Amino acid sequence: MKIEPLADRIRAFGWDITVLDGHDIPAILAASKVESKNPHTLLCYTDPVRGLPILEERKPTLHYLRFTGADERAKYEKAYQEMVK
Repeated sequence: MKIEPLADRIRAFGWDITVLDGHDIPAILAASKVESKNPHTLLCYTDPVRGLPILEERKPTLHYLRFTGADERAKYEKAYQEMVK
């Protein structure tokens, strides 16, 4: 079931909506302070693998990781250790 155009659907109920990059924290904070006479919502689009090139191959259906074996698990453990340095 498709939900797009979600912003238009929300507006149809009389809500004000701000569409944002969900990774832009300053923009989210600024938009959350906007005053409106109508209900106001923030629609934040995100990239679940942003900054994690190792996960690009699993996009766009990445919901969890199930390792196929010890080698794959080691690959992801190594990538994780590099990420948290």
